[in-house]
Amino acid sequence: MGARDKHFPSRAAPRRRKRPAIWRPRPREGRDGTIRGFAGPGPLQAPGRPLGSAPDRPARRGTARTFRKGTPPHETARDPPPRQAPERPGRGGGAVILSVLGVIAPVFLIIAAGYVAVRSGYFGDALRGLGAFVFKIAMPALVLSAITSAPLGDTLNHAYLLGYGGTTLGLFALGYLAARRIFGRAVTPAAVRALGVCGSNTGFMGYPIATMVIGPSAAGVFAQNMIIENMFVLPIAMAIADIGLGQSRSRRGMILTMGASLARNPLMVAIMLGGAFAATGLTLPPPVAKPISMLAAVAAPLALFVVGGTLAGLETQNLPTGVGRIVAGKLVLHPLLVALVLGASGVDPATFATGVIFAGAPIMSMYPIIGGRFGEAKLTATALFAATVCSAATLSVILALLGHWGLVEI
Repeated sequence: MGARDKHFPSRAAPRRRKRPAIWRPRPREGRDGTIRGFAGPGPLQAPGRPLGSAPDRPARRGTARTFRKGTPPHETARDPPPRQAPERPGRGGGAVILSVLGVIAPVFLIIAAGYVAVRSGYFGDALRGLGAFVFKIAMPALVLSAITSAPLGDTLNHAYLLGYGGTTLGLFALGYLAARRIFGRAVTPAAVRALGVCGSNTGFMGYPIATMVIGPSAAGVFAQNMIIENMFVLPIAMAIADIGLGQSRSRRGMILTMGASLARNPLMVAIMLGGAFAATGLTLPPPVAKPISMLAAVAAPLALFVVGGTLAGLETQNLPTGVGRIVAGKLVLHPLLVALVLGASGVDPATFATGVIFAGAPIMSMYPIIGGRFGEAKLTATALFAATVCSAATLSVILALLGHWGLVEI
């Protein structure tokens, strides 16, 4: 410093204050093999950096934690690893709707094709012959193939027979009593209305849909439904309606009439023949089994076409009284009760889903024929048409729920 600067200290060069060194602890190894230091990104270690590298931000006091050798900083002895949000299985609502439409749309497109073909006159009078082929040839071949392809014990499920059959007959009794006691119908009209509430179109509507979402196992359940419907539901309903008309006054005559009707039913003949083969352990030879399986394969699409053609020939100008109750009971109450009973009976998931789909099917195609025999042609034709159209919505809901529960693949 010169003399001038000594006498004038204000002009002297300013002194730079030396900053105190920042104390940074060095990691040290303990007796248990752990390294003590500061956690998180700091002077000790940052994620993805070697120990002792330069930090991104200064460390905070009082945050010392214990790290084990070879572990990331977030996996400490005190802190658990960061929790990740669990992945929620399932699909969005739009995907579910598209999947359900992928199942329902082909079914109702075939029905619409049959309706247009018959309504426009393109198909002519061939619908009667096609319906006879489906009922007398294709459906019996399907039942025979389903029963003979597996042991009798695997085909007949006693829990399902009791659950579905008991629910259907119980609903028939409930519908009959409601028509008699609440709405004041006579015996025959009450029996016809009760049949509409519980009589499913299992062969022409239920089975094609069940095959698409469940697979070949639906054929065994279909055979059991044929037993329930053709041996119990239809004969009982017909017998009560005949009693109302006074056509079957003796019990013996009623039993003989039911026996003759069952003996002429091609589906019952196929059930008896297939049961005999399955009970004895015999199988159909390949030259016989192959054409039967080929006939069974065409049963579903032809049945849907026949349903559409049948709807085209129905006359439904006015809405008779009671159609709404029949349709609501068939499409809502029947599948709901069947689902509750089968769920409590402990049947396997595939059988449960198939039974619910069969119960949710619309009214059987022969319902107008039965109604015409007992003077209820207009009511039964209108109910069949309305139930078939409305089943597009109710069956979509049923399939969506079954798919949500993981019971069917849609």
